[in-house]
Amino acid sequence: MLKIRRISNSIDPGWLQSRQIYRDQFPSDEREPEAVLCAGIDSGEYQLWVGEYDGTVVGFYILSLYPVHNYVLFSYLAVAGQHQGQGIGRELCRHAIATTQTAATCQWLFVEAQARQARYYGGLGFLMLDYQYLAPCFDSHESIAMSLLAVAVNNQTKHIEINELNDIVEHMFVVGYQLEPGDLRLQQQLSCHQSTIALIAWA
Repeated sequence: MLKIRRISNSIDPGWLQSRQIYRDQFPSDEREPEAVLCAGIDSGEYQLWVGEYDGTVVGFYILSLYPVHNYVLFSYLAVAGQHQGQGIGRELCRHAIATTQTAATCQWLFVEAQARQARYYGGLGFLMLDYQYLAPCFDSHESIAMSLLAVAVNNQTKHIEINELNDIVEHMFVVGYQLEPGDLRLQQQLSCHQSTIALIAWA
């Protein structure tokens, strides 16, 4: 049976095992610097949750809670290669949604995903924003076309106002991707002229 627990500091062996999965499953342009992850885990800004079989980490995910900006970011869901296809990622994703709903400090749970992962999250209840989204790369000045998906926590709303979304995206880019406020990638992302962004169920 999969045991899911939170890792509260970066010296926990669970983080060391998760770090190897992180290196194996994500390309360098999608990986946040490990020193930043460690600092976030130690400060409590990042909640690292691991799934274990008999004390061995087989998958993990991270929640970043930002109540001032009314959102939680769900990131880096990953399962060790030899344990993929066993439903572990699905169980971890559902745990992340339940954890966010229980905390009830923020209205939104967001996740960034490329096409294949977006379909996966869509099947688990995330709604896709009708919105062109370009996520900055960590190892260059380029961007990656991705989908931005969300779960509205404890309500059934199917849209988000652009002013609220821009506040969230700006925070994600400046704090998460460590962009300067004047970075052209941020300014481009904030240039959407729609007043309301629809949230669409995955077909």
